[in-house]
Amino acid sequence: MMAINVQFVETVVRNVPAAARGPSTAALQAYIDRANPILEKGTTRQKMEYVYELQDLFDRLRSILDRRETESQTIGMSRLGLLGVAQSFAEEEDEFYEKFVEGSHIMKSKISPEAVTLEDNFFEALQNYVDTTDFTRRDPVFQRFMSFRNNF
Repeated sequence: MMAINVQFVETVVRNVPAAARGPSTAALQAYIDRANPILEKGTTRQKMEYVYELQDLFDRLRSILDRRETESQTIGMSRLGLLGVAQSFAEEEDEFYEKFVEGSHIMKSKISPEAVTLEDNFFEALQNYVDTTDFTRRDPVFQRFMSFRNNF
């Protein structure tokens, strides 16, 4: 999701003519510049926070944009592009979920019942995520599942 966000903002910045770039474009560029360290070394939580910051950034920019300026018009129109970004997030989430479910079934088929019993909490968290079909409720369930990553 974060990569989609960064690509979107990079496109917005590229679409603002160089001569028309001002503080709003600079704020978007600063958002892009913060991405690499978070992508490379950030936690899942930091990455999600970064993604959610984009809407806040656009809300702040909206209050300072002068609609007569080319910069403002380009950035303002790009807010419509957020709908496309949201669609991409949903598609990526669905693809991840399908692969996760498939992987969990493969893993369960290869693990002995004794191992499943020993790691009862882990497999319960795994199953809870698989059973959560409403993507808006998956994040806390996934975070619980991910809390086991240091156990293995």
